Amino acid sequence: MWLVNLSEKDIECLYYNRICYDVQDKVQAMQFQNVTRICYAYDINSGKMWETKWRELERKEFLRDVKNEERIAAIMTKASIRRFQFMNKPIPTDKIPMSYAELNC
Repeated sequence: MWLVNLSEKDIECLYYNRICYDVQDKVQAMQFQNVTRICYAYDINSGKMWETKWRELERKEFLRDVKNEERIAAIMTKASIRRFQFMNKPIPTDKIPMSYAELNC
């Protein structure tokens, strides 16, 4: 059973009402109870959108990757412009078509 799919009231009920178990089932019962405690303490349930440090870390890493890709694209654009300036050729735009012969100078 996935405890995080339970409602807030179900988690609260499981937290306050400890389960009874046989001696041979102690390990599994303690795992169940520990997950219930964590769900109760961090307010994890089916009706809650998680806002944790991990989510924030994932968001920061994603934004860092996007910024890095934008930075690389800007560097490539500048390098392309510098290459055309070095060759004393006009920078290709929509108005100045570039032929294959111009590239093989």
